[in-house]
Amino acid sequence: MQAKAHHTKAETNGLEPTEVSYLSSLTQNIQNNRTDTPKKHRRVLLVEDNIASLLVARSLLERLSCEVDVAETARAAFNFDKQSRYDIIFLDLDLPDLDGVSVCQSIRSKTGKNQFTPIIALSSRSAEQEKPACLAAGMNAYMEKPAFLAHFAQMMDLYILPQTTIS
Repeated sequence: MQAKAHHTKAETNGLEPTEVSYLSSLTQNIQNNRTDTPKKHRRVLLVEDNIASLLVARSLLERLSCEVDVAETARAAFNFDKQSRYDIIFLDLDLPDLDGVSVCQSIRSKTGKNQFTPIIALSSRSAEQEKPACLAAGMNAYMEKPAFLAHFAQMMDLYILPQTTIS
């Protein structure tokens, strides 16, 4: 008889049991290099001005087979918004030139390529303080930093429609 493993929050970097389970299954699939799990090339706009957060987030998204464009300012985000259609946008709330809530409102208010693209808020502050304003502005969800691979994977699974093949 095998003993069931129980992990404390400290051992799991503060992740909930469901997140640990999700990350474990994702890691298992990656390690097994399963052929029945096709790579999904998703287009992601990452809007983040903090270089450390940017590098970590981009690396995690690339591990999830995403094609990542990076904007370090609101102005750069608006330029990417005009040029390309994205599957999902991860948007830091504290940008140097404009706050993330205003960026989201601007994207949502314009008829454009990303008007209905899922937008996920990224912040190091608690969700209780900022989540209501983010949702009211048209964001789909809120992620607290630091974000882990499982967090990005869950958001993409929740908000991006599965890719279909027409035969």
